[in-house]
Amino acid sequence: MIPEQYVSSTLIIGLWFTVVGYYFLLFFYLTFFKWRKDRNLFHLSLAVFFITLAIGRGFFIVYDFYARPWIIPLTLGAFSSMTVPYPQFVPAVFTYSPWSWRLGSFWQWVSVAFIVLGTSYVWFENKWVRRTLHIPPFIIAALLILLPENMLFGYGIDTINLYMPPFSAEPYEKFLVWLGFDPFSPYFPLKCVIAYQPSGTIYLTINYVLASLYSIFVPLLFFYIAWQGVGVIRRKALLMGFGFTTYYIGRAVQAAIIKAMLGEWVIFLAPMIVFLSLILITAGVQYEAE
Repeated sequence: MIPEQYVSSTLIIGLWFTVVGYYFLLFFYLTFFKWRKDRNLFHLSLAVFFITLAIGRGFFIVYDFYARPWIIPLTLGAFSSMTVPYPQFVPAVFTYSPWSWRLGSFWQWVSVAFIVLGTSYVWFENKWVRRTLHIPPFIIAALLILLPENMLFGYGIDTINLYMPPFSAEPYEKFLVWLGFDPFSPYFPLKCVIAYQPSGTIYLTINYVLASLYSIFVPLLFFYIAWQGVGVIRRKALLMGFGFTTYYIGRAVQAAIIKAMLGEWVIFLAPMIVFLSLILITAGVQYEAE
């Protein structure tokens, strides 16, 4: 039986694993049942889009749920002022290896590059458009790997909930006691700590400005194709346009800003919205003339 304090985390992980499984199914379907028969570059690029999404989401699952933090105790006196705006503040720094996040973000941007590449090559005749639209996402993906760590990560106040599995391991029990938690209690309240996490101008530019632009641009590509096309092409493009719109809404729900405004419960919505988007995209891929 799943302990009560792990139920919500288990449900979220299960939902994301379901989404990743669907990514793999779509990859195999598009590669072996669509592209192998028609040699349509769009189907191949869409297959690569889904497999890179699966890889990227795998790294994010590790970062969000399975990464073990390094807990660095601090002197309480140096941070006593923190207890005024943050009454639950505890003097410790929680740091995680940044590579799970960096690799997850890298593969997510590679997926954007491939869907733009396939769409532009199949549906647009302008050579300049074909050769340039997919380049910026590849550059962003490379930057996320090559930029120095201190340009993507920084220290900031964050809330943590220490009932997550990584914190229940034996090496951390003495730190839990030191931080004011009872390691034998099934309930751990939220605490504010200094967390080492993605932050800074470059992070905000990539994850909020550029990601927002492409989350609008990719669906608009399909809506433009629907506007220009007729019959089956129009219906396929509309379904995929609505599918990618729904997908990016699901991605946006995960953003820290959205969670701060609406509450942690929205993290349940993200995988469900993404799953709905995959159904719409699949319908668009499979749509044929009646």
